[in-house]
Amino acid sequence: MSTFASEFKINMMKKITLLLFLAVGSFASAQSLDTLKLDTTNEQRLEELKAKADAEKQQLEAQKEAAKQQEAANEMAKKEMKLKERQQKEAEKLAKQQQKQAERERKAKEKEQKAAEKAAKEQQKRAEKKQKAQDKLAKAKLKVSKVQAEYDKQDLKIKEQSAKGKLSAEKELKLRTKLLKTKSKLIDAQSKVNDLEIELQRLN
Repeated sequence: MSTFASEFKINMMKKITLLLFLAVGSFASAQSLDTLKLDTTNEQRLEELKAKADAEKQQLEAQKEAAKQQEAANEMAKKEMKLKERQQKEAEKLAKQQQKQAERERKAKEKEQKAAEKAAKEQQKRAEKKQKAQDKLAKAKLKVSKVQAEYDKQDLKIKEQSAKGKLSAEKELKLRTKLLKTKSKLIDAQSKVNDLEIELQRLN
């Protein structure tokens, strides 16, 4: 009876040990499954966080690139604006220079035209003076010729009458006085001719 009780006790202990082992194994398996599930969840979460971080990084890089491009566009716009302003200033400066040049040319042309008109008037006036001097000279020479003919005639009369002895002292005095007056007229007429010739030479 004692031996049976001992074997029974041993068998019970074995069964209990086996049950404990199975229980522990079962518990360990459950924990392993839970741990595996937890690891899988954590890995997915890490993947999601990584994907989110990558997306945020890409978005940030895209924003930086967009900002960089916008800054470059703004800089280009500023350069273009400065270039347009400089070109406009240069165009305005050139327009002012051209306007001043045109004004100078206009004034020079007006001055030249006035000088030409003045020269033409002076030339016309000079030509008129020359024509008048020529007319006066022709008249003066004609007068010299007439006075010279009158003088020659009076001188010849005195000589002829004196040669014939028909000339009294009183008549000779009278004729010679007249001859002297004619001579004076001749000298004046010739002097006028000389003056007119000098004036005509000056006008030529």
